[in-house]
Amino acid sequence: MKQLGAAVIGLTILAGCDGPAAPAGEVPPLGDYQLISMGDEDVERFHVTLMLADGQISGAGFCNRYSGTQTAALPGLQVGPLAVTRRACIGDLMARDQAYFDALAAAGTVGFADGRLMITGEGPTLTFEPHIAQADHPAGN
Repeated sequence: MKQLGAAVIGLTILAGCDGPAAPAGEVPPLGDYQLISMGDEDVERFHVTLMLADGQISGAGFCNRYSGTQTAALPGLQVGPLAVTRRACIGDLMARDQAYFDALAAAGTVGFADGRLMITGEGPTLTFEPHIAQADHPAGN
């Protein structure tokens, strides 16, 4: 019976790839998310994304795309060095990208409550909502 329960939990986590939805306090579901706030700043209009996969993270920053490893067991978060594209970003998008990548690097935990994924650590809290696929962006195109 315990094995069946573990299988159901595993399938529930994998099902998060189609639309993350898990009760508060559980391991965050894997899947696609969109950044809605970085610290106290509303950044939803920039369409910054995060794909949380088994051992990997990737997405689109404010201007550049990124990917890297995630080596901690969830809900822990330990992001390895990120591979980042080097686009010519307009305005302050490059600085915003760097602040976002720095916050990911400084993260220590990822939680899921009220339909939102929250990444916390030494930097600003990153708050995400489940992402519904749209045309590739990244912002600035």
